Amino acid sequence: MQYLHIKNLEKYHPGYKDRNLVWAKIHIKMIHGDPDCEMIENEIDWARLIKFILIELNSRSYVPLSIPFLRRKGFVFKHRRLANTLENLNKFIEIHDKMDTKCIQNVFVDKEKDKDKDKDIYMSFETELLNNWNSLNKKNNKIPTIRLVSDKRKKSIKNRLQDKDFVANYKKALEMIPQSSFLTGNSDSKWIANFDWFIKPDTYNKILEGIYNNREKSKQRKGTFIS
Repeated sequence: MQYLHIKNLEKYHPGYKDRNLVWAKIHIKMIHGDPDCEMIENEIDWARLIKFILIELNSRSYVPLSIPFLRRKGFVFKHRRLANTLENLNKFIEIHDKMDTKCIQNVFVDKEKDKDKDKDIYMSFETELLNNWNSLNKKNNKIPTIRLVSDKRKKSIKNRLQDKDFVANYKKALEMIPQSSFLTGNSDSKWIANFDWFIKPDTYNKILEGIYNNREKSKQRKGTFIS
């Protein structure tokens, strides 16, 4: 028996950890802008390609080129022979003489490795960021420390992790906070900088630009803090 394998199968896998895969990522580019896809003129072959992708992803194994098997999966061969479809889809498929699940499993294993790697990077960054923030309290005990990392905070930290400039320069901004009277409650507003304010987009830029630096009393801006 021969078996069908979808070339570049990983691009159709959404990357979510799910024991029972319930959907696949079918690209809009497949029907608009992909030269190979635009050459598929037969609608039946189009439908069969999508079915092949879904079957292989769901089973995590090559698709048996068995007429009874394919009929059980909803294929109808009354109006289009299987051989014609395979010939027309040669840009997308490979035909093998043996079942091989190894390369299919690698698609999923690699996704899990990537997720674990991303998680490790996030946890390392979160720990570093929180430790650096909490250390400010030793320089000025008015600055509140972080006790709990809520889901909302995790989301904000993940967003800041994507900002390469923040990752490279946030420590410089932190060092400037204890030196600012405005950020440490020594102003008319009595407002004190907190972690949730600091991890908002562009807050670190404003600090680095000197917006909150101490100024001569006569030149100090008056008014309330604007986040």
